[in-house]
Amino acid sequence: MKKWNPMNVFSYCMIGVGFAAISVAIGMYINLGMTEILKNFVVWMIGGAIIGLLSLIYETEQLSNVKATLIHAPLTCLTALICGWICGYGEHSISLLIVRMLPTIAIIYVVIHAILYLLHCASVRSINQKLNK
Repeated sequence: MKKWNPMNVFSYCMIGVGFAAISVAIGMYINLGMTEILKNFVVWMIGGAIIGLLSLIYETEQLSNVKATLIHAPLTCLTALICGWICGYGEHSISLLIVRMLPTIAIIYVVIHAILYLLHCASVRSINQKLNK
């Protein structure tokens, strides 16, 4: 039996979550119309897709991981703040929006980076074990 690569498992899970989210959004729209909850859901799904596209910066070989993160982090933050603004989290106040969202954005960003780092380490360990055989 082929051994599972943790990054492949994670990727397939995220693809499944993405398709499920789109299916749920369509179903909710058909059955309920555009509710406030659905609006927030769709805004964040689009924001998530944009953040995913921004993450392609890590695929470039011209930038170190640190430089890529220095570009990715503020763009991710800006995308999240725009989503929050569209959803009305700041009650028409940019400073209130930033105060409400920035700590959460920072925590989520660090947690996601830690998880991806651990998955990367597991993948590297698996590759090294195969090379040592």
